[in-house]
Amino acid sequence: MKKKIFLCLLVICAFLCLTSCDTNEETSDVLLTALQEEKIVDADLILVDKVSKIGTTLFYSQTTYYIYKDCDNKLIAINYDTNISSQNEYDYSVEVYYNVSVDNDVEYLNDDTTPESYYSYQDGKKSEYNKYNLENKTDYLVYESKPLFSKTKYTIKKAN
Repeated sequence: MKKKIFLCLLVICAFLCLTSCDTNEETSDVLLTALQEEKIVDADLILVDKVSKIGTTLFYSQTTYYIYKDCDNKLIAINYDTNISSQNEYDYSVEVYYNVSVDNDVEYLNDDTTPESYYSYQDGKKSEYNKYNLENKTDYLVYESKPLFSKTKYTIKKAN
Protein backbone atom coordinates (compact mmCIF):
# COMPACT_ATOMS: atom_id res chain seq x y z
CA MET A 1 0.00 0.00 0.00
CA LYS A 2 2.81 2.41 0.90
CA LYS A 3 4.54 1.64 -2.40
CA LYS A 4 1.39 2.54 -4.35
CA ILE A 5 1.02 5.84 -2.52
CA PHE A 6 4.70 6.64 -3.02
CA LEU A 7 4.44 5.80 -6.73
CA CYS A 8 1.37 8.04 -7.12
CA LEU A 9 3.14 10.92 -5.38
CA LEU A 10 6.20 10.38 -7.57
CA VAL A 11 4.08 10.50 -10.75
CA ILE A 12 2.32 13.69 -9.60
CA CYS A 13 5.65 15.31 -8.74
CA ALA A 14 7.10 14.35 -12.14
CA PHE A 15 4.03 15.78 -13.85
CA LEU A 16 4.41 19.10 -12.05
CA CYS A 17 8.15 19.29 -12.76
CA LEU A 18 7.88 18.50 -16.46
CA THR A 19 5.07 20.85 -17.39
CA SER A 20 5.60 24.55 -17.80
CA CYS A 21 3.57 26.92 -15.67
CA ASP A 22 1.94 29.74 -17.53
CA THR A 23 0.82 32.71 -15.53
CA ASN A 24 -2.82 33.51 -15.00
CA GLU A 25 -4.61 36.50 -16.59
CA GLU A 26 -4.21 38.73 -13.54
CA THR A 27 -0.46 38.11 -13.29
CA SER A 28 0.07 38.62 -17.02
CA ASP A 29 -1.73 41.99 -16.78
CA VAL A 30 0.49 43.06 -13.87
CA LEU A 31 3.64 41.94 -15.70
CA LEU A 32 2.54 43.75 -18.86
CA THR A 33 2.12 46.94 -16.85
CA ALA A 34 5.61 46.47 -15.38
CA LEU A 35 7.05 45.98 -18.88
CA GLN A 36 5.28 49.15 -20.02
CA GLU A 37 6.54 51.16 -17.05
CA GLU A 38 10.10 50.06 -17.85
CA LYS A 39 9.51 51.10 -21.50
CA ILE A 40 10.35 47.61 -22.73
CA VAL A 41 7.09 47.52 -24.67
CA ASP A 42 4.76 50.23 -25.96
CA ALA A 43 2.36 51.74 -23.42
CA ASP A 44 -0.60 51.55 -25.83
CA LEU A 45 -0.61 47.83 -26.66
CA ILE A 46 -3.88 46.26 -27.75
CA LEU A 47 -4.44 42.52 -27.27
CA VAL A 48 -5.40 40.99 -30.63
CA ASP A 49 -5.04 37.26 -29.98
CA LYS A 50 -4.02 34.69 -27.39
CA VAL A 51 -2.26 31.61 -28.74
CA SER A 52 -1.70 28.48 -26.69
CA LYS A 53 0.73 25.79 -27.78
CA ILE A 54 -0.71 22.54 -26.44
CA GLY A 55 1.35 19.39 -26.09
CA THR A 56 -0.31 16.13 -25.16
CA THR A 57 2.47 13.59 -25.73
CA LEU A 58 3.56 12.06 -22.41
CA PHE A 59 2.44 14.92 -20.18
CA TYR A 60 0.12 17.80 -20.88
CA SER A 61 1.93 21.10 -21.45
CA GLN A 62 0.70 24.54 -22.41
CA THR A 63 2.60 27.66 -23.43
CA THR A 64 0.58 30.81 -24.01
CA TYR A 65 1.62 33.72 -26.20
CA TYR A 66 -0.25 37.02 -25.98
CA ILE A 67 -0.25 38.79 -29.35
CA TYR A 68 -0.44 42.59 -29.13
CA LYS A 69 -0.59 45.40 -31.65
CA ASP A 70 1.44 48.53 -30.87
CA CYS A 71 0.79 52.16 -31.85
CA ASP A 72 2.55 51.59 -35.22
CA ASN A 73 0.30 48.57 -35.99
CA LYS A 74 3.25 46.20 -35.54
CA LEU A 75 2.64 42.90 -33.80
CA ILE A 76 4.60 41.71 -30.79
CA ALA A 77 4.15 38.52 -28.77
CA ILE A 78 4.78 38.03 -25.06
CA ASN A 79 5.03 34.78 -23.10
CA TYR A 80 4.85 35.07 -19.30
CA ASP A 81 6.12 32.11 -17.26
CA THR A 82 6.03 31.50 -13.53
CA ASN A 83 9.30 30.30 -12.05
CA ILE A 84 8.49 26.94 -10.50
CA SER A 85 12.11 26.06 -9.79
CA SER A 86 13.26 27.19 -6.37
CA GLN A 87 16.88 27.08 -7.62
CA ASN A 88 16.43 30.34 -9.53
CA GLU A 89 16.33 33.77 -7.93
CA TYR A 90 13.75 35.28 -10.26
CA ASP A 91 10.00 34.96 -9.91
CA TYR A 92 8.94 35.16 -13.58
CA SER A 93 10.55 34.89 -16.96
CA VAL A 94 9.19 36.86 -19.89
CA GLU A 95 9.88 36.30 -23.58
CA VAL A 96 9.16 39.26 -25.86
CA TYR A 97 9.08 38.71 -29.62
CA TYR A 98 9.44 42.10 -31.31
CA ASN A 99 9.01 40.95 -34.90
CA VAL A 100 5.77 38.99 -35.35
CA SER A 101 4.15 38.31 -38.69
CA VAL A 102 0.97 36.46 -39.64
CA ASP A 103 0.96 33.38 -41.87
CA ASN A 104 -2.34 33.71 -43.72
CA ASP A 105 -1.90 30.28 -45.35
CA VAL A 106 -2.14 28.29 -42.12
CA GLU A 107 -4.52 25.33 -42.31
CA TYR A 108 -6.95 25.01 -39.44
CA LEU A 109 -7.85 21.62 -37.96
CA ASN A 110 -11.33 20.14 -37.86
CA ASP A 111 -13.03 19.98 -34.48
CA ASP A 112 -12.63 16.19 -34.38
CA THR A 113 -8.87 16.29 -35.15
CA THR A 114 -6.44 16.68 -32.25
CA PRO A 115 -2.75 15.92 -32.95
CA GLU A 116 -0.18 15.40 -30.17
CA SER A 117 0.77 19.07 -30.34
CA TYR A 118 -1.20 21.94 -31.78
CA TYR A 119 -1.92 25.65 -31.45
CA SER A 120 -5.22 26.94 -30.10
CA TYR A 121 -6.39 30.50 -30.76
CA GLN A 122 -8.68 32.89 -28.92
CA ASP A 123 -11.42 32.43 -31.54
CA GLY A 124 -11.52 28.67 -30.86
CA LYS A 125 -9.68 27.57 -34.01
CA LYS A 126 -6.79 25.08 -33.89
CA SER A 127 -3.84 24.49 -36.20
CA GLU A 128 -0.88 22.14 -36.29
CA TYR A 129 1.51 25.04 -36.96
CA ASN A 130 1.48 28.49 -35.39
CA LYS A 131 -0.15 31.12 -37.61
CA TYR A 132 2.18 33.69 -36.05
CA ASN A 133 5.87 33.75 -36.96
CA LEU A 134 7.69 34.73 -33.79
CA GLU A 135 11.10 36.34 -34.34
CA ASN A 136 13.59 38.67 -32.64
CA LYS A 137 13.13 37.28 -29.12
CA THR A 138 14.47 38.97 -26.00
CA ASP A 139 14.31 37.24 -22.61
CA TYR A 140 13.70 39.10 -19.37
CA LEU A 141 13.80 37.99 -15.74
CA VAL A 142 11.32 39.52 -13.31
CA TYR A 143 12.00 39.81 -9.60
CA GLU A 144 9.05 40.42 -7.31
CA SER A 145 9.39 42.16 -3.96
CA LYS A 146 6.66 42.89 -1.45
CA PRO A 147 7.78 45.68 0.90
CA LEU A 148 5.89 46.04 4.14
CA PHE A 149 2.92 48.44 3.83
CA SER A 150 3.57 49.03 0.13
CA LYS A 151 2.40 47.61 -3.16
CA THR A 152 4.31 44.82 -4.87
CA LYS A 153 7.32 46.01 -6.85
CA TYR A 154 8.77 44.36 -9.96
CA THR A 155 12.37 44.62 -11.10
CA ILE A 156 13.01 43.55 -14.68
CA LYS A 157 16.43 42.57 -16.01
CA LYS A 158 17.42 41.44 -19.47
CA ALA A 159 18.56 37.80 -19.38
CA ASN A 160 22.04 37.01 -20.67
